[in-house]
Amino acid sequence: MSKIQENRTALQFQIRGFGRCGLSVQAGAFSYCSPKVNGLTLDSYSSVEIALLKYDEDSGLLQPSEINNTLKRFDQFWEDDTVAAYISVEDVKELIGALKDLSVSCEASVDEMWEIVNKCPELLEL
Repeated sequence: MSKIQENRTALQFQIRGFGRCGLSVQAGAFSYCSPKVNGLTLDSYSSVEIALLKYDEDSGLLQPSEINNTLKRFDQFWEDDTVAAYISVEDVKELIGALKDLSVSCEASVDEMWEIVNKCPELLEL
């Protein structure tokens, strides 16, 4: 059996007034992260690659402010329309917290969500 090549995880949120969206977190040899190494937990990276995904009939990639204007401060990380590159773990946790605050119901803390992301490279619904 081969080792997981990259760590890829998506957290799903149900945002009031918007609908479902996901925060994809990726790190590995072919991701915009540091170090560019496969097989590590996310805590082992100083920066990771993230993307915001819309889950409905118009699915696609998003800028944070497209979800809610209170997320506009995170737009600076998206230099193009696809992914945010080399984002610090602290900034990812801050974005998770902001998405959690906008969610219809999410009882997990930011640290609990990060632990799930760090240990479980698969799609997670919170």
